[in-house]
Amino acid sequence: MNIGFIGLGNMGAPMAKNLAQSTSVVAFDTNPIACQEATDSGIHIVESVPAVAAESSSNVLITMLPGDQAFH
Repeated sequence: MNIGFIGLGNMGAPMAKNLAQSTSVVAFDTNPIACQEATDSGIHIVESVPAVAAESSSNVLITMLPGDQAFH
């Protein structure tokens, strides 16, 4: 099972890393440093939000975004 995760900031990164210890996590973030740190923790980074949905094989998709501006 892959859990989808969008947003690897101050709250999202620790949550995704914790999940990655027990299951597979597919994630997206616009910050390349956050993506590299997530990759180093075993999280599979994809190139877009739709790719997270396409590559996560579960019904779980978590978003941890700073606000509505993240959608624009």
